[in-house]
Amino acid sequence: MERSVAIYLRSSLEQNEESRNINNPDESDTIANQRKYLREYAVSKGFDKNQLVEYVDDGHTGTNFSRPAFQQLLSDIESGQVRTIIVKDFSRLGRDYIGVGEYVEQFFPLHSVRIISVNDGWDSDEHVGETMELDASFRTIIYEMYSRDLSNKLKSANRARNKKGIFSSGYVPCGYKKIPGDAHSIVIDEDYAPIVRRIFSLYNGGMTIGNIVKLLTDEGVPTPAMSKNDSHTYDNIVVDRGVWPASAVRKILRNEMYTGTLILHRFEINEFKGHCVQTDESEWLRFPNNHEAIISKEDFDKANSRLTRRKCTKPSQVKKKYPVYCGHCGLKLRRTTRNENTFICCHGNKVPADPCGQIEVRAEKMEEVLLKAVNQQAQVLLEETKTKKVPTGGMKKLERKITELSAEQQHCHDERMSLYSRFKAGELDRDVFLERKTAVLNREEECMTDLENAKTRLDEVRKTQEFYAVHENRLREYTLMTEYDEDVVKGLIAGAYFYNDGHISIKWNFESEFGSTEDEASCEVDVEVDGEKMVAIYTSELFVMPESDADNDRAGMERMLTTYAKKQFGVSPDQLAVFSDSKEDDKLFYREGYMKFIDAGRSGRVDTLLIRSFRDLYLSNQQMNNLMFWVLPKLDCRLISVMDSFDSKTATEQQYREMFEKYRSVRRNDQMKYRKWETDQGLRKPRVFIHCNRLFGYRIEEDGCYAVPEIIEAIKKIYALCEEHHNLAPAYQWLNAEGIPTPKAFFIEQGYKYAVKLDPVWNLEKVWGVIKRKGYVEYCRHYEKCMELGRHCDKKPIVDREIFDDLYVNCRYRERHCD
Repeated sequence: MERSVAIYLRSSLEQNEESRNINNPDESDTIANQRKYLREYAVSKGFDKNQLVEYVDDGHTGTNFSRPAFQQLLSDIESGQVRTIIVKDFSRLGRDYIGVGEYVEQFFPLHSVRIISVNDGWDSDEHVGETMELDASFRTIIYEMYSRDLSNKLKSANRARNKKGIFSSGYVPCGYKKIPGDAHSIVIDEDYAPIVRRIFSLYNGGMTIGNIVKLLTDEGVPTPAMSKNDSHTYDNIVVDRGVWPASAVRKILRNEMYTGTLILHRFEINEFKGHCVQTDESEWLRFPNNHEAIISKEDFDKANSRLTRRKCTKPSQVKKKYPVYCGHCGLKLRRTTRNENTFICCHGNKVPADPCGQIEVRAEKMEEVLLKAVNQQAQVLLEETKTKKVPTGGMKKLERKITELSAEQQHCHDERMSLYSRFKAGELDRDVFLERKTAVLNREEECMTDLENAKTRLDEVRKTQEFYAVHENRLREYTLMTEYDEDVVKGLIAGAYFYNDGHISIKWNFESEFGSTEDEASCEVDVEVDGEKMVAIYTSELFVMPESDADNDRAGMERMLTTYAKKQFGVSPDQLAVFSDSKEDDKLFYREGYMKFIDAGRSGRVDTLLIRSFRDLYLSNQQMNNLMFWVLPKLDCRLISVMDSFDSKTATEQQYREMFEKYRSVRRNDQMKYRKWETDQGLRKPRVFIHCNRLFGYRIEEDGCYAVPEIIEAIKKIYALCEEHHNLAPAYQWLNAEGIPTPKAFFIEQGYKYAVKLDPVWNLEKVWGVIKRKGYVEYCRHYEKCMELGRHCDKKPIVDREIFDDLYVNCRYRERHCD
């Protein structure tokens, strides 16, 4: 393969009018000068100009190595396409002294690449095995110091521009665009501004962010990622499919620039070559009426009044992590906000009509699938270790061979010494001595080579034996593993991909554990519809109560739907695709029959989907909403519900709405009836949910609520002091003097977490927060229920009602803090 000579050119100058090349406006003048200089040098040194290949990074900083052309150069070096690199000086490679040194002294010599720095007078062929000379290294350090100084100057210049209100960011909020020829001014983008106004209008009209996202996505409204003015990077799946992320809507609603106010210094680089971090809001620079507003200040304030951030008051828990992904779009499955034990595809949650919208995985089923896969794969690997083991006889044979070769080598050595002695004694003439000496020496060298090869082979065999001996016990443990182990699963499984039809594909990665290559295995079910099927029918007994008659069983449903299909469509039983679910399927993370039924219609394998009633589908409120308003309108085939007289192709919007309202609560109601029947039969015990409210001075345990004596006495003292002085000040002064913990500090000790910083000092507001709580003069609302269940409850009146009413009127802290 012919290897080329690389000329690397780099310039960090922006392509403004002054720095552009006259002959090539798309290129800076610095690049043109470097090209001319290096090409002339290469030709003068005898390099073939036809073998010169250019790698150009125009407008890229040298403080890091994340440059497209430089990364391509490294890739070509690794593939063996480049044999020599020529640069003007080491600062073109980079201004990071340590990074440049690693490439020059380690990476390039390792790949047998010659590096020439013209101005530094460095040619690696003249310094083989040596480090960079002192003057070249010193220049590289100076380059880095120059970049550091330049970075500080740029920061100072940016701060100065920000203080003057000069807009210099490359990012323009969607809805605005820059004025051609003026990089510091923005005007309204009339193509995208109506979208921004509509988002504010919908949100202020009461629509939630989730519904706005679904509406915009369904209507095909271009996302911010599709806006040519948006320079942010987004997930390719989101961009390609035009899916609106909720974060994009929330970002638009929070952007104050839409009111005409310019906001600067929101972000800054924390250090040289550091990361961009968001500054505190108090440090932001605001310039009202800087540009034309898209929405009014009133609309902005109204929208942001609803966007209050919730504070987490529950104790944080370490949640298990699972390597699970959507098989259709590749996104990682995330926990739902409604149930942390259920995982869904985020894309499918926004676009229920896509196959991703049917994926819903429960954690317990997920663990069961992954655990079973680990058990089976570990068994396979365990069998492989037995077949790959080298027999003990093979090792002994190698040891015997090494012993024999060592003896033969020593014999050859002794024979050479003997020949030399005989030659000195005159027993052998010179020609005979040289001939025999050469033969013995050649044999000795062959023995040495064979001996080294045998020793190397023996070492490899021993390492292999040790390797499998170490992992054999671990694999045997994996085959018997009964509980989900996050570390084990992470080491063995690169990803488990779930599909809407129940298909599960597992990609294995044994690199870290067993040194093997990646492989794919799958645990899947056949979801294909055999032959040409015109109609698919669905039956289930999910809703059937134990005491129901036999007319509601699946066999009866199938007979009824088969007869209907034959009468209406003239199809024979062998032209029907039958899907069904049993009572046990309701407990699975997916309903296999229902998923296959919908997928058959979505993929176009059938012309008609036939059900007896929507009640048979047994869907939850959210699932019914997705089916009626997202899935059915997108299907190419029709869905007919016989008993509901519903045909998706001819149904009106009102009929869709009626079906949704009729069956939205069927599953919940039937589940409640079934639980009641189980309770009446003594098959289950009713669960009692008592959520006791937090109250300063009481701790909540599993078996009830207990008072903390020292805090209760302090609360009584607060009421006494406030009653005596009719003022809150003596109470908070006494509390601080005695070191009584504040309510927030008390709750943190009980295990509750707060997102804000802890303030351990009492003030008037905190005292009033205790005084106004009715929990100190009333019984807990769950008191009687707790007594019936035998639970403990200390939440009883500790303050007289008259004292509470008097202080509530005469010691009010502020009107806005009152109930």
